[in-house]
Amino acid sequence: MIRAQTEFSDGIVTATSYSGKNPDELWTGNFDFGLFGVSWDIRCTAIEKCNSISFSSVAIVIPKTKISIDLLSSHKARVSDFFQLNSKLCNLIETEKEILSATFERIRSLFWAAVGEASRTVPARIFIDVSTCPRYLSLGLMREALYSGIVSEVCLGYSEGKYPEAAPSYNGLEEISFSDGAFQALPVPGYYGEFEPSKGRLFIVSLGFDGWKTLNLLIRKEPERVLAMLASPGGALDYEVRALSANSALFERFGLSAENVLRATSGDAVEAWRRISEASLENVEQENIYYLCSGNKPHSIAFALRALSLESPTLLYNSPMKYLPLDIDFNGNYWMYSVKPTSGTVLG
Repeated sequence: MIRAQTEFSDGIVTATSYSGKNPDELWTGNFDFGLFGVSWDIRCTAIEKCNSISFSSVAIVIPKTKISIDLLSSHKARVSDFFQLNSKLCNLIETEKEILSATFERIRSLFWAAVGEASRTVPARIFIDVSTCPRYLSLGLMREALYSGIVSEVCLGYSEGKYPEAAPSYNGLEEISFSDGAFQALPVPGYYGEFEPSKGRLFIVSLGFDGWKTLNLLIRKEPERVLAMLASPGGALDYEVRALSANSALFERFGLSAENVLRATSGDAVEAWRRISEASLENVEQENIYYLCSGNKPHSIAFALRALSLESPTLLYNSPMKYLPLDIDFNGNYWMYSVKPTSGTVLG
């Protein structure tokens, strides 16, 4: 059964979140373009569960890696087989973290080839499965589509994950590491924001399990003010406690208290967007604003929507030196976020 969860509008975008136990009920219809990411994470295969979805063109992003290559190849074959049957054009794109910008330009080119024909008379629809697709690519494409003038709806699919127990880490804290090496913050394409040297720096960070790496990055950025967004309630009973534990040093270093932390349901991107918008804690006149995507994918979507509404903030993607495979399974909850431009399209 599909449940409509949250609806919110602000600035140039309006969005509604839906949840359910079966992606076959949530992810339906015909789309002009789709973006998917293949991973060793089993959630990349969720599209296989869908029987009522089709595409004119899809781009499938595949990481170039020597890690868990057998599992990656298996998932690649399963996803590719699905789209051979359910899309007219299937584009496989192999990428590395060092060439994400070139990968985005390739996706952007395929997107415009799919939706930009001169003979188009009806608005286009696109679908992005954000579950295992790099945020640099998925959120960049979302903005490109919403600003295109010819896309009436961007549907974002998300499969919640069941994360393994974390091993004890430094100082008795628990931490799951999805990556190796220090984070580097890259602006997501299109969300470059505005920078004024005379202004201070505000960082709003979504909290995940990689607390030490996030802290290290923030220290290097030397922000004057830090706020946080926490998944509360989390996808499981202990996730909120684990995220707070992993980020306890960050709280101490930047003096964060309860009033400095926004809370929103783990899987509901639109609820999180509404919370940050209604709190309105940013001071656009006095601060350069940065949203740092260190938590889950839905809260990264919320940051992107808030950046689109305010126009001036910069949206930052945490780029690790190397991704590490984890045994993440479906937890049985699925989401679809319908995002639309409030002004419609040039096609009516």
